[in-house]
Amino acid sequence: MVEYGVALFHSPSHALRAEAVLQRAGLGVKMIPTPRQISSDCGLALRFERGQEERIAALLAEKQVPIKGWHTIQARGPARALTNIADRTGNDD
Repeated sequence: MVEYGVALFHSPSHALRAEAVLQRAGLGVKMIPTPRQISSDCGLALRFERGQEERIAALLAEKQVPIKGWHTIQARGPARALTNIADRTGNDD
């Protein structure tokens, strides 16, 4: 089983800005299409290793990049289980 986190954003510009901020900070994030099961709003999301949520939230808050939400995806072959991660950042616009 593979488990990873997904950060959602309000707009593609927020997602692109977040990617740039996090990559400059040395975090291994990857831009992905937002899974349809999660949201159809922005279309772009960032995939990251679980456990990095606090650091990601702090870096994006410092650069004033709003985060729409956090999810965990557990993948077993073609099947995927989605879990909403409790908002620890206070940034749930």
